[in-house]
Amino acid sequence: MKMRLVAPSRATILIEGESGTGKELVARALHDMGRRRDGKFVVINLAATPRERVETELFGKDETDHGKLVDADGGTLFLDEIGDMPLDAQTRLLR
Repeated sequence: MKMRLVAPSRATILIEGESGTGKELVARALHDMGRRRDGKFVVINLAATPRERVETELFGKDETDHGKLVDADGGTLFLDEIGDMPLDAQTRLLR
């Protein structure tokens, strides 16, 4: 199975599929088989997050609210429906 080949990788993995096809289940399985299995598995559904809250959810508000990126440090961050993420937030995430 291809998942066993990519799970130990340090690479970012793109999981494609229609809504409801189990992308989150695949991401969870990759996390559980991979090097980061002892870290957190953090999910953010970008289709369900209001546009004005995306950056706050990812990057946090301040030093007491660090956001999902810090929460997932050492683990896996699953960005569900990333195509719905505002372009300016995508640019900031890439940096």
